[in-house]
Amino acid sequence: MVNAVLLKKLRIRSDAKELYCLKEQLGRLLEKKDISGDCIWDIQVAVHEACVYVIKHPCGSDNPDGEIFLEIYDQQSAMVLYLTHYAEPNLKGVCIGEPRADTGPIGFCRDIMDGTMDEIEFLKLPDGVGSIVKMTKNFDRETRSSE
Repeated sequence: MVNAVLLKKLRIRSDAKELYCLKEQLGRLLEKKDISGDCIWDIQVAVHEACVYVIKHPCGSDNPDGEIFLEIYDQQSAMVLYLTHYAEPNLKGVCIGEPRADTGPIGFCRDIMDGTMDEIEFLKLPDGVGSIVKMTKNFDRETRSSE
């Protein structure tokens, strides 16, 4: 990545209860970067949807020890996020990095992610288990006043 600065690495358990805390952490971190509230919200929603899909489908309730890793990079005019999980595909063999399904849970999560982020890319891990979701949100820096 050109001129990218790693802002934060986060690790959460594959548990829906973790998502509110993740949303709050993202919000606090991004508020310091002089980007709009709408942009922050879009990033929070996309990360939430990606995590929900991983928790409900590849990891599932039978894997309470599963983890999700999130790396957040500031690339001056964009935030680039890498969400990684190492879960086996669910029984149907569907993983978040698989080709898009127009119906069902992955289609719904993808629609939301596509609607909030400027670029979504699914990367395979070398051993074939799990995947990386690369999400990019472009923005113009705002000058915040101290009102």
